[in-house]
This record gives sequence, structure tokens and C-alpha cells, in this order.
Amino acid sequence: MRDELARRGQEAKKVTLSEFSIRYIEDYCRLKNRAWIRKRDSMRALCPVLGHKPLEDIKPTDLDHYFKLRKKAGTSDATLNRDLAHLKHLMNFAIRRGVIKENPIGMVEKFKEEKRMRRRPTEEELDHFLACAEPRIRPLFGFVHETGCRLSESLRVQHQHISRDQRPVIFTDGTKSGKFRVVSLTDEALRWIDEMPKNPSYPYVFWNDRTGKRWINVRKPINAAI
Repeated sequence: MRDELARRGQEAKKVTLSEFSIRYIEDYCRLKNRAWIRKRDSMRALCPVLGHKPLEDIKPTDLDHYFKLRKKAGTSDATLNRDLAHLKHLMNFAIRRGVIKENPIGMVEKFKEEKRMRRRPTEEELDHFLACAEPRIRPLFGFVHETGCRLSESLRVQHQHISRDQRPVIFTDGTKSGKFRVVSLTDEALRWIDEMPKNPSYPYVFWNDRTGKRWINVRKPINAAI
């Protein structure tokens, strides 16, 4: 009887994946990860299949079952690899917090991803795209094309980040690594900057003339140009 009660007591202390995923997202990901939403999406996909299981009871065979279900739904190997990586990271976080003693899926291997090079648009296609874009966002697209920066980086560029004498632009926000980086400006890039009228009350280079503030989402004008 004592042994049975002790066993039930230990099982009652076990934390399920669904329970701990909430703590993982709120106490770690949202505080320390800039791209925490992707981890949240992985947990939302994992929990309906594995969420009822205690963390230490999740086995590689359970992941095999999860992978089969997701494969049938058409999920790519790259997405499954991200789900696996995020689950392993959750397990390691649970170890550091004393919830479990070891990672039960640490030896599960990733899928081999097929890397494909997407066709690069020609200069004629890019020129045509710029010609079709709204005049108020054309300088933004031209700047992205000339500097090779990400759209999120260009939307955060301020006039103080640009030196016309030495020709650099410093990207401080929106970079993938979270660190600033310096890119040389071409004459064409400077021309696109000059084509964008300055807003005396706003420091950003590219801004929405309808709101008087910088662009947050340019998906609609991009789709219209496409």
C-alpha cells in the first residue's frame, strides 16, 4: 500500500507537455527570444498530439507518431525540424528548472532537408515590379533592392543612421542576429533615399504619408504591385 501511494504521489508531481509549454513560452521565450511566436506555433502543433504526456515520459516513438501525422497533413521536413528543435529546447529548459533530470528525446535526429535555390528575378522583372508599385512606397522597394537588406531593417532606418560622406548605412533594429551591421550605399540607393520626402517631425527615412508614421506592414501594397 505504501509503495502504491508513493508511486501515485510521484506520478501526480509529473508535469505534462501542455502544462509546461505555457511556462516555457511565458517565462522564457517571450522574455528572451525575439522570434518567440515561432516557438509558440510549434507548441500549438505538438500539444494536441503529445500534450497529455508527462515530459519525462515522451519517447522517440511518440515523436515518430507525431511526425507521421504531420507528414500526412503535408508538413515539410524543415517545419518538423523546427518543431523538434523547439521541443528539445523546452526539455533543456525543464532540466535547468529542475522539472526533469534528463532530456528523453535528446538523441532524436533531424530530417535531411532538401535545399533548393529559388530563381532570382531578372533586372527587367524588378524594374517592372517597381514601375507597378505605388509611388509612395517605390523608394522603399528600391532601397531594399540596392542594399540587400531585409524589409524589417529598412523600415527602421533613421536619417541619423546614414552618412552621406562615408556612404554607410547602419542597421540597428530588425536585424536577424539582433546586432547592428553596416552596409555601403550605392549612388542608386542614395537616389532612392532622396526620392522619399523627409518628415520633419519623424526620424525614419521611410514613412507612410497617410498616417505620418513609419510603415509597420507593407504587405498590401506589395501584393498590389505583384
